[in-house]
Amino acid sequence: GFISKRKEIFKILASSEVLVFPSLFEALPWPALLEGLASGRPVIASHLKGMENIFTHKKNIYLVPPQNANSILNALETFLKDKKLAKTIGEQGKELVQPFSWDIISKQTQDLYTHV
Repeated sequence: GFISKRKEIFKILASSEVLVFPSLFEALPWPALLEGLASGRPVIASHLKGMENIFTHKKNIYLVPPQNANSILNALETFLKDKKLAKTIGEQGKELVQPFSWDIISKQTQDLYTHV
C-alpha cells in the first residue's frame, strides 16, 4: 500500500531484518532501493543494468539474477543464518548512500541557490 508520511517508511524499513527488491525495471536512481540501503538493513535486489557501476555485490548489497526466486531464497537464508554478514552488508550499504541523504542534498541545494 501507499505510505503517506516519509517518517513511516523509515520505521517500517528499520523493523525489517532483510529488504528484498525483486524489480525487473527501475528508473534511476532507484529511490526505494536507496531508502532501503539508508535503513542499514541488508538489501537483496535484482541485478539490473548499470547496478554494478554503483553497487558492489556482497559488499554493500546482494545482487541476484532477475526473475530467479531460488537466488532470492538462497540470499535470504544466507542473511538469516549469518547475522554478522547481514549487519556488515547493511552497514556498508548505509555508508554508501549517506552522501545522498535528504539533509545533505537539501543543504547542498540551498547553498547552490545562495551562491547563484
